[in-house]
Amino acid sequence: MEDVVKCQSIYRNLLQARGVSQEKSAASVFLRELQHTDRCDTYYDFKKIRKAYHDLVGRDSLSRIKAYEETEQDERRAEQALVHYHDFTQANLVRALDWQGWLWFHTIYKAERTVAWVTMAGGAYGGWKFVRSASRKWWRSPQQQQQLKK
Repeated sequence: MEDVVKCQSIYRNLLQARGVSQEKSAASVFLRELQHTDRCDTYYDFKKIRKAYHDLVGRDSLSRIKAYEETEQDERRAEQALVHYHDFTQANLVRALDWQGWLWFHTIYKAERTVAWVTMAGGAYGGWKFVRSASRKWWRSPQQQQQLKK
């Protein structure tokens, strides 16, 4: 039972790590975490996924990443692999979740990402409206501004 809980935690961590892939060294962190799924292959088999990343990143680069000795080139290879296998990995991670994890992913996780996106888009829209409004006032002639005040 305890192994199942640990595996579900690894799957959720990997799903959440997909969203922070812009941070420096996030790709190598993701690959190190992905290697922990080997103990969970009895619940969901990630051998094909690990092999796909291994083949794309390369044996030497992956060895350095596992040992926390990655170079800048190793990090770029890892980032490329994350981009290349994004949908494939995410689909398998979601399939590996139990019903509670699946529910968390499709409600809380997606809702948090949607709220963050809407907030960002709303702020950009509000800023654009403010600038547009301010620029209209600036371009009006003094006579037009006097007519608007009446």
